Order: sequence, then structure tokens, then C-alpha cells
Amino acid sequence: MPNPGGSGLALSFNATTWIAFSFALGIGCYQLATNRVLRYSKLTIGLLISCIIMTLPIFYPNADSALAANKLIGLWCGMLFFVVLQQFHFSNKHRQRLLWFIVLAVVIEAIFGLTQYLYLKPGNVFGYDTVANRPYGIFQQPNVMASFLATGLVIASYLLARQPYKYSRKLSDIYLLYAVPVLTLPLIVALASRTGWLASIIAILLVIPYMYRFATRARFVRWVMAMATGLALSIVVMNIAFPDGNGLASEKVNMESPRAYTFPQTLDMVIEKPFTGYGYGKFESEYMLYTARQHALNESYPAGLPSMDHPHNELLYWAVEGGLLPILGIFLAMALVLYRIYQAKRGTRLALLALFIPIVLHSQLEYPFYHSLVHWLIFVILLYWVDQRVSRYRQAPFSKVTKSLLRVCSLVIPAVFTFYMVSALHTNYVLTKFETTRPTNPDILNQVTNPVVWKDRFDW
Repeated sequence: MPNPGGSGLALSFNATTWIAFSFALGIGCYQLATNRVLRYSKLTIGLLISCIIMTLPIFYPNADSALAANKLIGLWCGMLFFVVLQQFHFSNKHRQRLLWFIVLAVVIEAIFGLTQYLYLKPGNVFGYDTVANRPYGIFQQPNVMASFLATGLVIASYLLARQPYKYSRKLSDIYLLYAVPVLTLPLIVALASRTGWLASIIAILLVIPYMYRFATRARFVRWVMAMATGLALSIVVMNIAFPDGNGLASEKVNMESPRAYTFPQTLDMVIEKPFTGYGYGKFESEYMLYTARQHALNESYPAGLPSMDHPHNELLYWAVEGGLLPILGIFLAMALVLYRIYQAKRGTRLALLALFIPIVLHSQLEYPFYHSLVHWLIFVILLYWVDQRVSRYRQAPFSKVTKSLLRVCSLVIPAVFTFYMVSALHTNYVLTKFETTRPTNPDILNQVTNPVVWKDRFDW
């Protein structure tokens, strides 16, 4: 669906993802009610404490709860998703299937990206910019696409070493995993995303020892050949798309980044208010005021980057808005997950860490969790995967009243989210129709059903 871009619900695919996600949460609540017991692990308790700590700054007097609501709703929905995943008695095959779904999604996205890069013409129905020609799939942002592909690449490599060597095993499964590097590497290179390049290199280096140890020699050699084929195809694909050799990849190697001055600026803001922060939901306005004030006092101090609503670093974002308290929550969660990885079998730890590298690295250089709900859900699934490898689950029974409430929630959650997201999609459609209608017809705006998501766009 055409949209002006941005992040969160401004991107139409996020609204549709929320609809599907809400049904998953509803099913999970129903399963929890059916079980009549809550299954949890030590990591569940630790992550719950982390979420509570990260939420506390919303009660600071300088916080804007309306502007901060979306990120906190996303945080707690992620926590709920982690909990409901634990309520299902999945076999190892079913748990592994969660990773397979991610790989399949990456394959579909890679095929779509290659189609954008090589075959779409100007004026195509997708609105894809064939001049810039940076394939973004559904994500509308090349770096988000790159980290998604890199995540699929490392998961496919991880799964390849885990596949049994039985003769009855479907060859199509194995060949699909071999195909992932061949499909994704040309796009990762062509996307000219330094985040994607760095994440892929680090993740693959971490997963190589795991592949070498647990895969057969023949399978390891074929995997290396698939990686080499993908890199070779990247040169071919770029030559097809840019016959004159003016592709973005060569330019990106030496391109300077605004982060060189925005990171120090946001760090200065943290130092100025380390305990209270500037208030949840107020980063953009406070950043512009702070940098304008510093630039007025010292002309050599760089002016603020216009319209920057996120410092392109998740740690700095939470620190600027909430001070050191949410950072404490983040580091607590990180320490618990790293300890879970450390508890895994020797030889598998680096590979488990590699699964997180693309998304975690991206979160320190941009804001993928706000651009793409898919990235947040994948991150939670990976947390669940690591936890279930080493955890012993505990059980806590609950009353019939709680069971009834959960049954109600299993209906209310998808109903409320679906209504809200459909109205957001409808409003985007109406506003796009208004913006593209000539002559302008103000009566079209009377059809708007959800001005909350598009408040700035609607007001303008």
C-alpha cells in the first residue's frame, strides 16, 4: 500500500503484521487458560524485571506518556509473546520449525528483492525507485532489509549443521538451506548496507566453528561452495544492474556518516541528565533544543540533524529519554541472555550468539525494532530458542477466575488490535487518495477513521 514512509505504523506492512501477531497472542492466551498453569523459566522472571525497570521512567514528571506509549506497548507485547511461546509443549522438531519459518520468509523476501533489483521498470506497480535501485523488499528501508537477510543467512547455516543425516531426510530441506547464501549474499552486497556487511561477516565467522564441528565434511564443503557462489553472483548481479560500474557498494566504502557527530551529541545529552533523562517520548524535540543551544554557545559544535526522532542507537535512545535506569534494565536482560548462551553445550555457544548479531548490531546503528515489527518478533523467537535449549521450566497454577480472564483476553486482544490496525490502514488509504486527487477535494478527509496514527500528516 502506498505510504509516505517513516517508521512504526506509518509503514503499512507493520500494521498487517500487528494483526497477525495479535492473533498469535490470542491463541497463546487461550492455550495458557487451557493449561491452567503458567510455565516459566528463570529467564522469564529476569526479562519481566527488565521490562518493569525499563517502564518505570514513564512515571517521571518529564515523561510524555502519549508519545512513549507505542514503544512501551511494543516492549510488553514482546514480553507477552515470549511467555506465550513457553506455554506450548513443542517437540524439538516444532521448536526448530520456528527457525524454519524465518528462513522461508527470508527466501521469499530475497526473491522479491532480486525481482526489484533486476526486473522492475520505472512506473512499476510497487512504486519501487529503479533509479536509486536499492531493493528493500517490503521494508522500504535497505538497511532493515540487509539485517533481515543476514539473520536468515546465519539461521540457515545454523540449521544446516543441525539437520540429521538420515537417508529419509527430505533433500529439499537441505537444498533450501544451501540456496539461502546463494540468494541472500548478492542482495546483501548490492544493498550497499555497511550494517548488513558487518553483521554478515561477524555472524558467519562465529558460526564457522559450529559448522566445522557438527556438520559432515561434505556438507561443510558444500556450504562453503554455496557461500562462494553467492559472493560470485553478487558481482554478476551488480554488473547487470549497473553496467557502468556506478553501483552504491563501491561508494559506501568511503562514505561518511552523520553518526560521527550525532552519537557524541546524544552522549553529551546523557551526561547532562544521567539520572532523569529528558523524558520518555521527547527525544526529537529535546535533541533539537540541546544541539541548537550548544551550537549557539559554540559555533564549532555541529548543528543538530533535522527531524531526527531516534539517535540511531538503541542504548542511547533509552538513556537520553529515561536516564540510566532503563539502561540498567537492558544490561540486566543482556547479561541473563549471555548467561543462558554460556550454559549451552560447548561448541554451540558462538553459533547461538551469532544468531543475534545482525539484529543486535543493527539496533546499535539504527532502529530496526521501530522500522519493522518482524525484526522484533524474530528477536523474541531467538530469545525463546536460546532459553529452551538449557531451561528447566517451572509451573505456577492459577484460579478459574484467571482462566476466564485469559479466555476473554484471547478474544479481546486480536479484536482490538485488528480494529485499530485496519482503521490505520484505511486512514492511510484515504489520506493518500486526498494527496493524489486533483483538484484537491477536502471532503475526502471526512472518511478518515483513525487520525491518531497519522496525526501530523492529517493536521498538515
